[in-house]
Amino acid sequence: MSSQTSLSISGLTLKGAVKETRSSVDSAPLFFTNLTVPTDLVEPYCYEKPYQIRPDGPPPRLSGTRRAPSAPVEIEISADRLLGLGVDGLVFSVVIHSHSEDASETPLPPLVIKLAAPNRNRWLAREAWFYDELATLQGSVVPQCYGWFAAVIPDGKCVVPWWKNGLGPEDGKSDDDVYDRDNPLADPDHKGAFRFYGAFNTAHKELLNRLRDAHCITLLLLERVGEHFIPKNAYATPQMAKQIKEDITDAYDALVRLGIDHNDIRSPNILCAPLSPPALPILESPYLQRKLRCRIVDFARSRKINMTLEEIRKGTGYAIDELPDLSASGVFVFLLQYDW
Repeated sequence: MSSQTSLSISGLTLKGAVKETRSSVDSAPLFFTNLTVPTDLVEPYCYEKPYQIRPDGPPPRLSGTRRAPSAPVEIEISADRLLGLGVDGLVFSVVIHSHSEDASETPLPPLVIKLAAPNRNRWLAREAWFYDELATLQGSVVPQCYGWFAAVIPDGKCVVPWWKNGLGPEDGKSDDDVYDRDNPLADPDHKGAFRFYGAFNTAHKELLNRLRDAHCITLLLLERVGEHFIPKNAYATPQMAKQIKEDITDAYDALVRLGIDHNDIRSPNILCAPLSPPALPILESPYLQRKLRCRIVDFARSRKINMTLEEIRKGTGYAIDELPDLSASGVFVFLLQYDW
């Protein structure tokens, strides 16, 4: 297993983040500080049917990380191209303008930020918790995560990435809402969305209240990975399609081994592994001792559950089978970039 060094980023400056008004020419930066995610922030979702559950509860979190951390550094970045826009956040590629001297001997891979949409900080907190839960799979099954960060929006300022994409504080639904267009399983009669996915631990009331403050804005800093692993209108031979599906199945099975039900298995959440260089060298899956060509993303609606691994695998398998026909779509151009 690799012992590559990972950046330990204590803070970041996002240039051009806020303006006085939407018509203002001049913009100002926001400084984000690294937040510690409590290990017990998200509670497991517990089923009660005895034949489906593990008597001793979900598998425990594995200790350790895949890459040894460097000394803390600070970086200055700006949001570049919009890569994805969802209910919970906006994903941007970033331009790295500078970093502190402590990072001079540590490579900076291509990065992205996932900026919480208005009123969606707590959904991003869930995702941050799952990246910590999956620390041993970062760089091999899920993207490397470099931290969860928060900043304070000054009074009277508008957030540039929001308004450029048609969002504002009045446009985001409360993160208590259960129903949204991307969650057909949600029950609009519930009063708390998070009960369906695993409630927050109320011992962290101060943090949760901070995340609900309209002046708080959060983001995740992540390794940039590739495009959709199952793109449309591309050709793959049956053998290639079989290998693609094996990679997808093995990636989700790694989550299952940790008691994680991804709960949102769709093509947009299965991306290509990054190409190295410029990315850091790809790590082997700890369970398969081989490198996977895909990465799983978007854990806002994931659940850590007490079901048996066999039961979780059944649900995951059904969802994978519902993905587009790999023999018809495939990823021929992508395959040429890797040594099969």
